[in-house]
Amino acid sequence: MSISIEKVSYKNSKDCRILEAALNNWFKNPKELNFIDPRMSYPFNFKKWVLLYYNNPDIKSFACKYNNWIIGISNIKFIQKTKRAHAFHIFVDQEYREK
Repeated sequence: MSISIEKVSYKNSKDCRILEAALNNWFKNPKELNFIDPRMSYPFNFKKWVLLYYNNPDIKSFACKYNNWIIGISNIKFIQKTKRAHAFHIFVDQEYREK
């Protein structure tokens, strides 16, 4: 069992393609999408997701991988003024929860 956390970027085309596939799969269920972000309407729209959240250079994204397969994501917004961070959009694939 090999679990790793890697920084990913919505600006990197390879990362973006992989993230889009994972997110489209995870958010097929409207309840999951509403839980992660009530402002996102169903069906999930990856381009809207990126436009709303990831054009901000203060937001860093991370993928949790199991044997090089993305099983979760987390995003952190670093607030320079207050030297704090806000974690949001934390999501783990349903198959890997409670393990």
